[in-house]
Amino acid sequence: MDLSLDELIKKNKPEKKHNNSNTNSSKGNNNSRNRNKSSNKNNSFKRNTNNNSNNNNNKKKRGRDNYDDNNKKSKKQRHKGQGGDNHFKKKKNFNFKPQWRGDHVALQLDGIDMVMINVQGKIILTTAGDPSKRSLLALNHALRQFNLNVQPSMGGQWTIYDTEVPEYRQQFFDGVFVLDAKRDPGRMRQRWVKINKAYGRDADAEAKKALDNQLLQRKKEEEEERKKMESYMWIRPKNVSEQDLYDDERKQLPLHEQSGSIYFLRGLSKRKGWDEPTFEQETNEDGLIGYSVKLAILDDIIAPSEWFEDDASAMVSVADEALEIVKAWHYANQEDGENEGNDEEGSNDTVHVEDDQSSNSHVWRPGQ
Repeated sequence: MDLSLDELIKKNKPEKKHNNSNTNSSKGNNNSRNRNKSSNKNNSFKRNTNNNSNNNNNKKKRGRDNYDDNNKKSKKQRHKGQGGDNHFKKKKNFNFKPQWRGDHVALQLDGIDMVMINVQGKIILTTAGDPSKRSLLALNHALRQFNLNVQPSMGGQWTIYDTEVPEYRQQFFDGVFVLDAKRDPGRMRQRWVKINKAYGRDADAEAKKALDNQLLQRKKEEEEERKKMESYMWIRPKNVSEQDLYDDERKQLPLHEQSGSIYFLRGLSKRKGWDEPTFEQETNEDGLIGYSVKLAILDDIIAPSEWFEDDASAMVSVADEALEIVKAWHYANQEDGENEGNDEEGSNDTVHVEDDQSSNSHVWRPGQ
């Protein structure tokens, strides 16, 4: 097939090649842009990482600063006794109030005597039936000045320790007596001195004051006893007849009844709360006079053993006989009481009372 000239030229004309440089440059630009993007991404990631780390560091720093500030505040508060942790708050609430009662002092908390210390240094502890953690802390707060400590043991049982004697152990219970672990009276005595000093009191002055009070009380008791004895006693005035000392009621009695055994029996019965002795006149076949008398302490009537011509002698005679019977009755009861007391004490000793002894309670004196 014949081709035209133009067609032949076109056919033989070489084809134009594409500009590879442009293509490569575009590719290079694309790669550089991609690299730049990736680098930018990496840089932004690094920047974000750095920012996050800086933020975290700043947060940590602020946290440390806040912690330091809070810690400083709490230290200041603890130093001032305000706020702080709960341990110090609990100690702040242990406001013991001492109550001095003669020979001992009681440390009261919420109106309860939790710690009691006497002059010899013996300590008594109690929780008033409330063995709680607060009670434990309160006891330790009061006992630390004596080198004592209470700690819970196995099974919830509390144990008392002495910090100076490691091997010392004592079981705690309400009302426990805490003596000295070294059995040293001088060391126990220091407990009393310390507790007085802790609350601004002088132990020696307190002991002297207590001794003075005891002596004063003893003097008062002796004075009262002396006045009491003087009221029971009667001293006969000198150069005064006996009848001048009688009162009007006594002077109205017959002469033989104004003194002696008749008047004594009546006065004794009145003081003892017995019925008054009853005298009954009797006459025998010879026309002589005698008297029988009925005493409240005896079931039987005392019959006359002698007879007289005059009434006064007969009445005095039976009164003397009745008085001897009263003495015998008194001694018998006294011996029975002493023997019973000796039997109870396991003693075989017997106290013998002589016939001429008498009891002050049965002695009548004029004017009573």
